[in-house]
Amino acid sequence: YKELLNKFLSGRMPQNSGINKIFFQDFFDKCPVLGWLLLKPLLKCFLSEKSDKSSDKEEIKEEGKKKEPVNSTHQRLLAVEMVGHLIKASENNEEAMKLMKKNLQLLTSILIKVVDSVNTWGNKKVQKTGQCINLFTKSAKILLKSKESNDVTLISEQGARLVNALQAACEKDKTMSNLKGKAKEISRLVKNA
Repeated sequence: YKELLNKFLSGRMPQNSGINKIFFQDFFDKCPVLGWLLLKPLLKCFLSEKSDKSSDKEEIKEEGKKKEPVNSTHQRLLAVEMVGHLIKASENNEEAMKLMKKNLQLLTSILIKVVDSVNTWGNKKVQKTGQCINLFTKSAKILLKSKESNDVTLISEQGARLVNALQAACEKDKTMSNLKGKAKEISRLVKNA
């Protein structure tokens, strides 16, 4: 499944193969636990190479390796939509919720990178970033239904990290001011937990 997902997200699947978004959504509905095991390839697709500011770039140039292609906006949005579907499919599955909780910190870290690299979305950067931030909100709401105290602590910590990143982005770029509402929504969610 991981290889199929990688091929699908990279756009290398033949049109008539039957491997499409609906195939994976159906897979997530039937077995969300396995879906969470495919989270890393989905999250990698959230980022474009332009946002990768790692110091490894010099090493890559020295070794003569080619860079991986930049993920297109369509591929990135497809990955966001698929993670959203996985979160929704996990709502009534206890094991899947445990995996969601386990991966919340990773999801938050990726979302912070998305916020930091907001300009890679192009013209509709606020709208697209908002769609990504909604994934945290959905996850938090589902996890808070379980009423476990360690869930509340985890969501509070990760929510605070994300709110700080959103506030910094709004201060840096005034066009991002519409995301202040997302930051307030996450803050309310954490306070009411």
